[in-house]
Amino acid sequence: MPETDEEFNKRIQFAREMHERRREYEKAHATELLSYASLAMRTPALVAVGGVAALLGFYSANYENLSKAPENLAFLNHALACLFWSLMLSVISPGAAYLSQAFFIEALRTEDYVWERPFVVRPGRGKILGWIGSFFRLSAIGLVIGAITFLGYGGYLFLSLVD
Repeated sequence: MPETDEEFNKRIQFAREMHERRREYEKAHATELLSYASLAMRTPALVAVGGVAALLGFYSANYENLSKAPENLAFLNHALACLFWSLMLSVISPGAAYLSQAFFIEALRTEDYVWERPFVVRPGRGKILGWIGSFFRLSAIGLVIGAITFLGYGGYLFLSLVD
C-alpha cells in the first residue's frame, strides 16, 4: 500500500528527530573523550608522585627496624610489588578508557542517516570500531578491578608489616 503524504511527512519528521538525537549522542561522547584524555595525561603523574613520596617516606622512617630482619625486607618488597602493580594498572586504565571512547566516537561517525527505519545504519566498519571500543571498555574495567585488588592486598601486607 503506497504511503500517503501525511505518513510521508510523519516519517521524515521522525527521521529528522532520530538524526538529531544521534548527533547529540555523538556530541556527548566527544565531551567524554575530552575528559578521558585529560585523565589519561594527569593520572599517571599524580599517582607516580604520590607513590614515590609515600614509599620514600615509609622506607626512610623505618629503615632501622626493617634492616634488622631480612624477612621484613622481603615482606616489604612483596607489599611494594603489589602496590607497584596497582600503580601500573591505575596508570594504564585511563588510557584504555580513553581509547574506548575514541573508538566509540569513530563508530558513531561511520553511521549513515537514512529516511527509512531504522533511520540510522552502522556499516561493517562502524561495527568493528564499536567492538574494539567495547574491548577497551572491558579492559579498562578489568584494569581498575585489578588495581583495586592489588592496592587492597598490598595495603593489607603493609599493615601486617607495621603491626
